[in-house]
Amino acid sequence: MDGTTADSRTDCTKYPTVWAEAAERFHPNVVLFAFGRSVAVNVEVAPGTFAKACDRRYDRYLRAQLDVGLHTAAALGVEVVVMTAPYYRGVIGPEGYPDDGTDCLNDVLRQAVKAEPKAHLVDLAAWLCPKRKCRRQIGGIEARPDGQHFDEAVAPAVLEWILDTGVGSWHTTEGATGAAAGGAAAAPSTSTAGSERATP
Repeated sequence: MDGTTADSRTDCTKYPTVWAEAAERFHPNVVLFAFGRSVAVNVEVAPGTFAKACDRRYDRYLRAQLDVGLHTAAALGVEVVVMTAPYYRGVIGPEGYPDDGTDCLNDVLRQAVKAEPKAHLVDLAAWLCPKRKCRRQIGGIEARPDGQHFDEAVAPAVLEWILDTGVGSWHTTEGATGAAAGGAAAAPSTSTAGSERATP
């Protein structure tokens, strides 16, 4: 926010290799993408060129990175889930972390999910912040004390909601359907619990 330039971790660009190694170690069933308030950060989208959410240069850059990331995760043979980003509701006002920026970010996420047949979208933003009115408490506990990160005490409730959308079952269901159809892909479906099946 003060104009300082922060360098990304040098190993971030090596994530395809890092993810493959992690999958070999942990054998995950699900890879879940979660996003936060990066909408306010100017990102170097090309040498010497910085942009942030809602700028077409940023949106193109993010989309390109997502396409590679989702394809890389899908190639691991796991269930790929992308969660929309809830609006920031911390001490910094909308001038610092504008809701429009979050909307632009989520639009790009949706586009990327639709382009990756093995990806699913879970609309965490709509559940937590319907019509931009974010719930302050979950089960009587302050949900996000800093306006961004969930309190550890509400994590079980959030996880329960995520699982209720179908996360953890799509990969198994699609595999069974494909096998029954002689290898054909499962037909797209939509859950009513806040999730969407990717539709190319």
